[in-house]
Amino acid sequence: MQFRHLAICIILCSVILTTGLGCKGLSNEEKRAIRTVRLQYWTVFGNTEQLNARAAEYMRRHPFVKIDIRKVQYSEFEDRFINALADDVGPDIISVNIRELKKYAPRLSEMPPATRVATTYIKGQYAQERVVNFQTNLLPSKNFIRGNYVSAVANGIITNNTTYGLPLSVDTMALFYNKDLLDQAGIPLPPNTWTEFAEQSTQATRQNTAGDIVQAGSTMGAGEGVENAPDMLMLLLMQNGITPIRGNRVQFTENMREAKADHPTFLTLRFYTDFANDTKEVYSWNTELGGAFDAFTSNRAVFYPGFSYELATIKARAPQMNLGVTQMPQLTPERPINVASFFIESVVKKSPNQIYAWDFVRFLNSNKNLLAYNTASNTISPLRAHIQTQKENPLLEPFIAQILYAKNWYTGTNISATQTALRDLIDTFPEPAATPSLKVKQDQTLIINTAKKIQQTL
Repeated sequence: MQFRHLAICIILCSVILTTGLGCKGLSNEEKRAIRTVRLQYWTVFGNTEQLNARAAEYMRRHPFVKIDIRKVQYSEFEDRFINALADDVGPDIISVNIRELKKYAPRLSEMPPATRVATTYIKGQYAQERVVNFQTNLLPSKNFIRGNYVSAVANGIITNNTTYGLPLSVDTMALFYNKDLLDQAGIPLPPNTWTEFAEQSTQATRQNTAGDIVQAGSTMGAGEGVENAPDMLMLLLMQNGITPIRGNRVQFTENMREAKADHPTFLTLRFYTDFANDTKEVYSWNTELGGAFDAFTSNRAVFYPGFSYELATIKARAPQMNLGVTQMPQLTPERPINVASFFIESVVKKSPNQIYAWDFVRFLNSNKNLLAYNTASNTISPLRAHIQTQKENPLLEPFIAQILYAKNWYTGTNISATQTALRDLIDTFPEPAATPSLKVKQDQTLIINTAKKIQQTL
């Protein structure tokens, strides 16, 4: 009798194990909805540890979704992306530099107003069955973006009334400085204006008996070797009242053919390049010191204008530096201007999984996830609601304080060619001419030709 009862128990257990869990009773739509979805996500500067943490949470909610996140070098991204698309093995989600959005837009999917996705769970203790529910998730509308994201984002990601992606973070330029070197120069506080910056850079510069700079006050004045030279020039132009590029037109050449030596573009270039001109009073940088970033992180330069994303590298290369950060000096403090830089997370048009790709982008951009991501990454949230909270970070505070008046200056298809043209302009502008009038004509031609090169990319 005992053997008979044992046999019956074994049979019952077998029935439960083999028939209790499955997709029995699911409609064809439900079965299709929970087929495995594999998302390939290529990021450039994203924090992969934090992205993977968010992905794990998303996959817990949608267990049939698998997300693979990989970091691709910026210098390699375009070639790898184009080759992957040609072989039909491209990613579903990519990070796109806002300054390259126009170039990549034809290969990107337009952000939908909403996504309809499935969630699933197991119901029942013994006779288990899978339950599938559908939910509709709204993505940020254009009005929501304009009202809740900082202006640089709202003005950048909405192109021709179309949105191609959402940012995880946003950046501005500030002034890094070496506190110890500033103290040694007898300077108690960093500059607020460019006049103060010029004075302090000169005061902090050290030269040897041969007249060579051994400690640079500034890291400005040249194109080559100064990592952020194009952004610095555009920033100074904007602070001087010039919109460098408006729409599809270069603007800094306005009235250039009739220009005199006091044209705002001339004045801006002269101000910037004087820092590397050994005949000028503000001479405080020389390219023989090497790259600006290397000079700063090796205690051979006092000031370095840069973005917050450079902060981690500065601390890694110069862990003992007594590092300070202050807001970028302004020409007119009551009308401050800064430059913005950021990437957006976009969905590739050829992706077979656009719905879940967009839903994951939406998930990353929730209020909660954006704050958690940026807090852990020491980056700046693009949401206005997070500004006050994030200002509590003393090293990020100067960057965050400028975020409301930061602007995008480039909207073309080739930022690399544009940056090269601007570096060449900076390095060629100081070349002398026989007379003042010939110098003006020489500068007119140089600037007009530079503008033509940039215009070809718009």
